[in-house]
Amino acid sequence: MLDLQGNKVAITPIVDPDESPGGIIIPDMAKERADQGIVKYVGPNVRYLKPGDYVLFSGYAGIKIWLEGEGAFIICFETEIQAILYDEPTTLTNVYFRAPDGTYFQATYEMVHEVLVRDISQSTWYQRNKEKYIARENRYHKDESVSTRTDWRRKNEVSETDPSCYDTYEKRGDYEEDADEEKEGTTSG
Repeated sequence: MLDLQGNKVAITPIVDPDESPGGIIIPDMAKERADQGIVKYVGPNVRYLKPGDYVLFSGYAGIKIWLEGEGAFIICFETEIQAILYDEPTTLTNVYFRAPDGTYFQATYEMVHEVLVRDISQSTWYQRNKEKYIARENRYHKDESVSTRTDWRRKNEVSETDPSCYDTYEKRGDYEEDADEEKEGTTSG
């Protein structure tokens, strides 16, 4: 716990990750100084900030300290804060949901995303493909002499363009059905 004086704030910095998305380890010397963070403590004379605010500030503002059990903080004056970021929901035009009382309200991106994820994960298509994926993964991992699908293909001399390396149509039993449907579609048209 910090007891700050005047109009000072203690900010938990949000720092760059230690590893890039490609797997390259980034040394501390190459990282930029933190320029954003979340306000953790405020002094008695702070007027515009409160704990929990997500703020932007200069990378060279304030001093950096480390507290045992709390972690890193940047302590700076309230006037050194450049902006407060608010997490406003993204509303979508022409997309509405109906409330239980029958009224309509404009949907946000987050609401639509949540509904889509829920509905897709409950669909029979998703469940069927999830089961196939798990079965396929189990088939590759039963053979302990290979660690990847590429190793499995090499060991079994299967080319990457051969559909049997992904899922065997004959074992699924729908190869003939797919072929019959294609023939019907080409002959009737």
